[in-house]
Amino acid sequence: MILLQGLNNRFKVLLDAVIAIALASTILLNNTGVWRMWSILGEEYIYLFTCILLYYIVDPYTGLYTVLAVIASGSLNLVMKYSFNTPRPPNPLVEAEGPGFPSGHAQISTSFWGTLTLKLGDKYLAVASALLVAGISLSRIYLRAHYVVDVAGGITAGLAIALIIYYLGSRLEPGSASITVGAAAIALSSTTLLLRQWEPTALGLTGIGIALVASGRRIKDVIEALNTMDMRHRIKALILVLIATGPLYLAARTGGVARIIFFTIIGLIIFNTPLILGKKTRSRNTNSGAAGI
Repeated sequence: MILLQGLNNRFKVLLDAVIAIALASTILLNNTGVWRMWSILGEEYIYLFTCILLYYIVDPYTGLYTVLAVIASGSLNLVMKYSFNTPRPPNPLVEAEGPGFPSGHAQISTSFWGTLTLKLGDKYLAVASALLVAGISLSRIYLRAHYVVDVAGGITAGLAIALIIYYLGSRLEPGSASITVGAAAIALSSTTLLLRQWEPTALGLTGIGIALVASGRRIKDVIEALNTMDMRHRIKALILVLIATGPLYLAARTGGVARIIFFTIIGLIIFNTPLILGKKTRSRNTNSGAAGI
């Protein structure tokens, strides 16, 4: 969707129309399998992976602020869930754990697409974002994972997070924004752990929050390093990050305090790898230049 900026208006309209037709067809067919596909689009790990792609391949600033939106939204969602502790609908058609209000799928989707839309300011992206959030939210109702009020609460909270992240982006440097959101994620996730001991997602978000705070002072340098890399080096950096973090992500499934440690390391790798590779690239270029004198 971020590539909408580089497309002509006719193609953007066509893309919006395709999403609208897909959603309308899903509503008319009312097929459980298709609704499950819409629901998968709202999974937190889908957005985190998308944010990493944006960060490394498309635009570091956009990638960073969508990461901040997803982390902040996920942390707030857990606190709200275990504070209200409301039940979910009976006999869900998809795996659903934890309290119902607010819907995490609806909230995180709204935060991600809302932040992306505000960041890029593209009206066609706004239409596509609204349609995608609507499809994901309706899927959670159809699959009996949430009540309507859960989804409405998630969308409202998600919009609030998107506006807050947009405000932080316009007022603070990337490093300060990262430290602020990281500290908020640690505080919110710690509160969740008081309400629900060893809650796995809260443990992971605590680790990512620690990584954001620890990396905050270097984030601006990391972004500059990425911006100076050509696409080949960006892809190389992304591949290295995925190779390094994959085993750590699997190991983090063990839970407990170790989960915080693993996710802290994962976050540090994601946010700092470009700076390390950038220094090596500049060093090689300098040596090559000196050799040619």
